[in-house]
Amino acid sequence: DQEFTHADAYRRDAFDSFTKAIELDPEFCEAYHDRVHVRPYGEYEEEIEEHSMAIKLNPSFAEPYNQRALLYEREDYYIKAINDMNKCTELDPTNPRYQNFRESLHIKLAEMEDKIKDLSERIERTPKNTKYYRTRAGIYKKMEHFTEAIQDYSKAIELSPNLWSLYEERALVYEETKDYKKAIDDWSKLIESRKNKTRGSFSIYDLMHYYSQRAKLYTIVKSYEFAINDWLKCIDINPLDKFKQAIENIEQLVASKA
Repeated sequence: DQEFTHADAYRRDAFDSFTKAIELDPEFCEAYHDRVHVRPYGEYEEEIEEHSMAIKLNPSFAEPYNQRALLYEREDYYIKAINDMNKCTELDPTNPRYQNFRESLHIKLAEMEDKIKDLSERIERTPKNTKYYRTRAGIYKKMEHFTEAIQDYSKAIELSPNLWSLYEERALVYEETKDYKKAIDDWSKLIESRKNKTRGSFSIYDLMHYYSQRAKLYTIVKSYEFAINDWLKCIDINPLDKFKQAIENIEQLVASKA
């Protein structure tokens, strides 16, 4: 336990040091790349953003592409991972580590395509099985076949309209296609489904998540008042600084355009 505490403290100190370096030099590419490795565990989206920032600042630096591909692979996003590894091998064509990883990704992608075929056969035999449509939709999403994913999620919802997690999964695909109105509609359905229940029957933090997701989309479509209202709902549940910062960012954006 003591060793874990020391390691955890080291990670926090290192994270703070990299953050300070970025504050002093926001274009310090290596600091973004290195800070990822001392982030709190499980911050997948933040880690992706860190590597993406490193790539933006220095697109000729191969390793952030590799590290981002490893994250994509962990979540089974093989197409995105392969795209990053193609860039890696373009930048560093003699690196066997990059070549071997890319080959392994192609093998996993082929296995995923086999799963699609298997599920399609199962759906033919059992056309009213929600689980099969949902599973195939998830694979389609990871293969970036978004139209097919939406169709399968919609069919699953038709079969099981009270399986609320399906709406969240479909909303995320709508976001990938930039169909923000339909994504907002799905998040709104989730919010309404939770607002009418007692807190003991679901996690209040799920509701906070739904509000935050919808707030981000309202910001994208420039419905700032609705976005602020949703962030305020999040703050009512848990007054995190990042929610308050989101409101400040919107207010600054509106003021700059006034």
